[in-house]
Amino acid sequence: MKKTMITRAATLMATVAIAVTALPMTAFAALPCHSGHGRDGKKYAPVYTTTTTPTTTQTFTGPVTKDQALQIALTHAGYKQSEVQFPIVKKDYDDGMEVWEVEFHKGFIEYNYDIEVSTGQIVDFDIDD
Repeated sequence: MKKTMITRAATLMATVAIAVTALPMTAFAALPCHSGHGRDGKKYAPVYTTTTTPTTTQTFTGPVTKDQALQIALTHAGYKQSEVQFPIVKKDYDDGMEVWEVEFHKGFIEYNYDIEVSTGQIVDFDIDD
């Protein structure tokens, strides 16, 4: 239980660190503090995001193949195919959009990705430990 909480906290901190490092310095004035006011004195509603951006940009000339979808997910997670277990890739529809559902394991951690077939963009991903 403790390890799970630590892992989730580390994942959250990494996500926040990625989001914060992508902001221009002027954006920090708008970040809310405990009182709900930004450092510039204006009142702001708290904003919570858990978005990330892929570490590499890939260009595709047509629909993404099953192998390309797996490679996109592995690259985003920071692994090579030889480093993960039980990779599964299957086509599905998510909100009317054709996606590749990619699942693989690294140790006891399960990674799930939805990758848009037409563009190769990661639509959704989830990491379960």
